[in-house]
Amino acid sequence: MLDFKPIFETHFFSNHHVQAQQAEALLEAQRPGQECVTFSSFAALVTAVADELASKDTPMVCVSSSATTRQMLRSLNVFLQASARLPVVLDPGAIDLQPRAQGRPADVLLLAPGGARAELLDFTGVHPMLGSAGVFVSSNAGWCEKVRWARSSYGRRGAAQVSIGANGRFSEFQAMLIQQALQQG
Repeated sequence: MLDFKPIFETHFFSNHHVQAQQAEALLEAQRPGQECVTFSSFAALVTAVADELASKDTPMVCVSSSATTRQMLRSLNVFLQASARLPVVLDPGAIDLQPRAQGRPADVLLLAPGGARAELLDFTGVHPMLGSAGVFVSSNAGWCEKVRWARSSYGRRGAAQVSIGANGRFSEFQAMLIQQALQQG
């Protein structure tokens, strides 16, 4: 049974506070050498990455086996293309994806020339009370900071220029649900 008392005692319901920081730390412990940036919505995370990092040379590629995630990405691609953003590649074809061996599998990969990459994790539906949540994972500190700045003003570590900010603040409530899902495997 989840204990939501710590959230109510501190009155932090929707900003990047202790529980959200703990969720990021738990993910980072499962992915040594990687930084993890939580985002309130997987669709908003994909859009922020499309705005700030994706390009023809650095595409986002869907590697998810989840029918729900793939359907959401098909729908999101309509928006991305209508707003002059690059869509997520849904059929990677001959792209060498080299999936991670440990931790939660990626749903979308951001692949850059020279082997740099990031993973986008979709936590939508991991708990009946969780509508959506996403996590950006990479060893590229510059990319991670751009995503933090695109998310909102919470949890920034340095400075980065972003073209469009999003209200991607990861709530304490979301963090507790994701921590439980991660701990249960």
